[in-house]
Amino acid sequence: VLANLAPPELQAARRQPRRVGRRPSLVVASGTKAHKQAWIEELAPALAELLGGHPELELHLLGHLQLPLVLQFHADRIRCYSFSDYTTYLQRLGEADIGLVALEPGLYTDAKSAIRWMEFSYLGLASVLSPTQTYTECLEDGVHARFARGIDSWVQSVEQLLADPRGTRAMAGRAQSRAK
Repeated sequence: VLANLAPPELQAARRQPRRVGRRPSLVVASGTKAHKQAWIEELAPALAELLGGHPELELHLLGHLQLPLVLQFHADRIRCYSFSDYTTYLQRLGEADIGLVALEPGLYTDAKSAIRWMEFSYLGLASVLSPTQTYTECLEDGVHARFARGIDSWVQSVEQLLADPRGTRAMAGRAQSRAK
């Protein structure tokens, strides 16, 4: 089994992790129409709670994601970008501070690669991820990323990153070293 190699576009887009600023932003990206259950039932309600508690927080949605009703109240702080070419996609990912990947549990998701985490890491973002087998085999919780399952866990994990900008930047740096 060979892990993903970073494509040239991703290597060229690599940047140093930066400290989470006063207007932090989260990003969720989906290149497929799969994994909607975790998005609708788990992550979107957690994001609604986070946006409600942090008026400065922004959310970027990339790819095949529709804005569910639970997030409509915060639509003025949510940017939605449709599917794009890879270079534009990387540029938009890199505008955020924290990347989020919500996947349903199961054999299919346990076999998925860690490509999204690798993209986040190369671009200097910290990550909160569903604890799939691939992620838990190659990453340490709290060292390279945070793992979350369930609404409360997503909220708590993101809250921890927002509350500790220096620690979040350090985790993003460790993740980038691991990804490289």
